[in-house]
Amino acid sequence: MQRKLEIRQNPSDPLRACVHDLRNLFAVVASAKSLLERGLEEEKRRMVLDALGRVAVEGKIVTDALLAGDTQDRAADSDAVAELRNLAPLIGALEHTGRSIELSIDDRSSWILMAPAEFRAIVLELVTNAAAAGARKIRLRAAPRNGYCWIIVADDGAGFSDRPGVATQAAPGLHGTGMRRLRMAVASAHGVVRIRSKQRRGSIVALILPIPPIPGPGLTRAGSPQMAVPPTRPCTTMMERAA
Repeated sequence: MQRKLEIRQNPSDPLRACVHDLRNLFAVVASAKSLLERGLEEEKRRMVLDALGRVAVEGKIVTDALLAGDTQDRAADSDAVAELRNLAPLIGALEHTGRSIELSIDDRSSWILMAPAEFRAIVLELVTNAAAAGARKIRLRAAPRNGYCWIIVADDGAGFSDRPGVATQAAPGLHGTGMRRLRMAVASAHGVVRIRSKQRRGSIVALILPIPPIPGPGLTRAGSPQMAVPPTRPCTTMMERAA
C-alpha cells in the first residue's frame, strides 16, 4: 500500500512511467480488437496482427524491466527512422472509422542519443494522447533537418494545457507523468520540445533531437556535445507544415 501511494504522489517515479507505457499498449490492443471484430481487408488485417505481435514485444520489454527492478534502458542511442517504422503497425492499429492517421517518415537514418525503447514509448504516448483527446486526424512527420531529427505529431483534437499541474476535462492529453517523462527523455538526448496547443483546436508537438556528427551504434550521452537549439523560425515553419 505504501508503494502504491508513493507512485501515485510522485509523477516522476520510473515505475509510474512503465505503467504509463503499459496503458498505451493496452489502448492499442483495445483498438486492434475493435478493428478485427468489424472485418478487414487482408492487408489491413495483417497490419493489425503485426501490431498485436509488436505489442507483445513491447510489453515484454516493460515487464522484464519491472521484474528486474531496472526501468532504465542502458542502450544510449537509436536510429529514430528505424524505430518509427517498428512503431508503424501499432500506430496504424489506432486508426479506425472517424480517425485517420497519416505517417510521413524520411528514409534517411537519423541516429539520436536516446534508447530505442524510450524513444518508441514517448512517440506512442503522443499518438495515444491525440487519440484520447478525440482527434479525427493525426499526422506524424519525421525527417532530418540541418543536423537535427524532427519528430512532429499534429492533431485536431481537444488540445491541452502545458502548464505544470494543469489538466482539463476536455483535454486529458499530455500533462503530468507523460509530459515530465517526455521532457526528461528529450533533455537527456540534448533536444528540445516545442508545443502549440489550443483547447478544442488541436495540438502540435515537435521533438527536435540533435544528430551527432558521427552517427551510428556506440554513441554515448556523456560523450555527446551540447548542441545549439534550432532557431525559432525553422521550428515554426515545420510545425505549420505539419498542421
